[in-house]
Amino acid sequence: MKIHRIDRLEAEVPLWATDIFMNGVAETCAELGITICAHIPLGAGMLRYGIRSPKTWGMTITASPPLPEHESRKLGVG
Repeated sequence: MKIHRIDRLEAEVPLWATDIFMNGVAETCAELGITICAHIPLGAGMLRYGIRSPKTWGMTITASPPLPEHESRKLGVG
């Protein structure tokens, strides 16, 4: 078995769901010297298509129902 060093972590980090900074992932990466590469930092075009009601944010780009991260209580909206 071979073991390789992890140099970079690619993670989705939209402006309204910064869990990576609160759940210890970013802190652990900093301790281990791992670079975080923010994937879709603006939420896959969320701002380009216009901000609507928080209830519809999860459906702006995809046809899927809203994700828990998009609930107004977590966004501080409403």
